[in-house]
Amino acid sequence: MLWRYAQNHATAADSIEDIKAAQTPRLAGFLSLLDRELRDKRFLLGEEISGADHFLFMMGLWCENALQPTSSLANLLRFMREMSQRPAVQNVCEIEQIDLSCYA
Repeated sequence: MLWRYAQNHATAADSIEDIKAAQTPRLAGFLSLLDRELRDKRFLLGEEISGADHFLFMMGLWCENALQPTSSLANLLRFMREMSQRPAVQNVCEIEQIDLSCYA
C-alpha cells in the first residue's frame, strides 16, 4: 500500500509526502468503492464473514490516518465497528496494542 508505506517507495526523504499526496485520491476512491459495496451487506461477500473481511479490517485500520479515514464513511464505519467487537479481532488487537476505541 503506497500511501501507508510511502517511505518504502521513495529514494529521498523529501519525496515521501509527494507519494502520499499522489496516492490520496486513489485511496479515497478505493474506500468509497468499498463503502458502496458494503451498503446492503453485513460483510464483503454477504452475510457470512470471510478472510476478505479480516483483510479489509486491517486495511481499514491502516487508513484511519488518511485524509478520508475509514470512519468517515458510514458503511465502512458500521463494518469496522462490527468487526472490532469480534473476540478474535479484539485478541489480536490487544496483542498488537491496537486501540479500537474509535469504533466503540
